[in-house]
Amino acid sequence: MKSEEASGGLKAETAKRAYEIWEAEGRVHGHDLAHWFLAENEIFEKSKKSDSVIRNKSSNISTKTTKLATRLIIGADEVASETQVSAGWAYAVFPAASIQAIDKTVLGGSVKSFHGKKFKQSEAAEYAAFFKAVRVELEKEPDSLMLFTLQSLSWKNQFVPFAERLISGAMKNVGVSEPAVIQIAEHLFPGIIYLQRLIQERRSTVIELEVDSDSVSEKLKSSVANFGSVSVPTSRLLTAAYNAYREEVFPDSPAIAREGIRALRDAKSRAIQAADIFGNFALAYLFRMLGHTSKSRAAKAQLFENAFGDALDTSKLHGAVKLCGDNDIEIVRPGGLTLSIGLQEA
Repeated sequence: MKSEEASGGLKAETAKRAYEIWEAEGRVHGHDLAHWFLAENEIFEKSKKSDSVIRNKSSNISTKTTKLATRLIIGADEVASETQVSAGWAYAVFPAASIQAIDKTVLGGSVKSFHGKKFKQSEAAEYAAFFKAVRVELEKEPDSLMLFTLQSLSWKNQFVPFAERLISGAMKNVGVSEPAVIQIAEHLFPGIIYLQRLIQERRSTVIELEVDSDSVSEKLKSSVANFGSVSVPTSRLLTAAYNAYREEVFPDSPAIAREGIRALRDAKSRAIQAADIFGNFALAYLFRMLGHTSKSRAAKAQLFENAFGDALDTSKLHGAVKLCGDNDIEIVRPGGLTLSIGLQEA
């Protein structure tokens, strides 16, 4: 109840300030979302310093807040078959304490950053230890989840342009004109809104999203959109767009925290590393199931099976995929393929 009251108070304050901005700009219609962004930004900047002081001075307040809304870290990484006949995303969903526990388990090893494409069979024991740490947290924390989703190329060629048009249209409607901002938003938005349909029934949680950094997303940290004399971080615009789409389409999925989208190199995020190797090794598992594998794929598939095989319903895999040519996987089931550990498969 206290969390809902606080949220309602913030919305009322933001609405009041947005109305004042609308009046000050001559009551011109059609820029309501821009006014909302400006109002939200003002309120955030005003409260950020005092909020930080409160968090630093009182661990009791921090503990009470956690009880009101579970905060989850989600690592996200793109996944694709060899020639991208099939593509999708992998996600690792854990409370921050679980990420810390996983990091503590593997910190002293020779592998500093776990990455599917950089896997060496000589490092198999350390990858097994990483998966074991992930499995321990999955069993311990009810809100934790590992997800791997693979879709057909035709599906992705429809969904991704749809998501790109959605976010670029919204950006332009609120007055964003910077091409770099729109490029970053189009690049990230498909994967973050697809996540919503996979993690429904978690409305009481708040998430922070860590996406694997590449040549486009690495610009997120420094990217800003300008509204007159006010500069708003692109990450904040993406957060607002995510939350608006959530309220409209998937209201039972969790909200993203303010400043809750970050693009990081995988070496800086255990959550991204978990998503990366879960997706990459899941692909190897599918290849082995279809009878086409290499020594590296066989090793990855065995590690994946050792860690998660007893939690998978393999009957759902057969008939969902088939080999395409000599070295790729094709989705043949409508709706694609989703593997989930920690939640019943959607």
